Amino acid sequence: DSELGFELDEDGCVKEFKEGIDYFSAPRRAMFVKDDVGVPSKTTGFAKLFEIEYRLTFKIVRNKQTGDVFVLHHCGTPAVDPNTLPEDAANATTFSVPVKRVGTDTTVTLAFLEELGLFHKLVIADTSYATSPCLQKLERCGDTTHKASWWGDNETERIAHYDGVDEMSDLFFTSFAIANFTEEVRFSA
Repeated sequence: DSELGFELDEDGCVKEFKEGIDYFSAPRRAMFVKDDVGVPSKTTGFAKLFEIEYRLTFKIVRNKQTGDVFVLHHCGTPAVDPNTLPEDAANATTFSVPVKRVGTDTTVTLAFLEELGLFHKLVIADTSYATSPCLQKLERCGDTTHKASWWGDNETERIAHYDGVDEMSDLFFTSFAIANFTEEVRFSA
């Protein structure tokens, strides 16, 4: 933590906020490779499907495919003032990072979570078609709640089906929009 210029607690949150520190400095940014060279920068100018714009205490992630915009606020720092955001991010979904509890209703997300070693954060998932032995064990041991996807057209029934998901997880990956859920990220393959 001393290399960063600030300390993080066991959850990865800033212990003591100090004005003017870049909490997303180059060593903490996504690293992208262009022409076989790692390139940390304030934005991801050459990615094709998304863009990340870094600010001192948060980052703005833009999905170029769907048009969705997300503001990822570093926990332990002051809340993001919507008036300081670019126009396209003023009403964006905002959540704190690092995320502590993740949910998903799509198996596509599960492979990415497993590859990133994040199954320990998974609290709710559609395990209907999951083939991962690790995920099946999580469900059997009660560490992850199974919640089958809802594919119906009735919006009222869909909202009722997902009732309680927002209290269980800090971030929920879905393949379609769930009304009235604030920490939702549409995730498609």
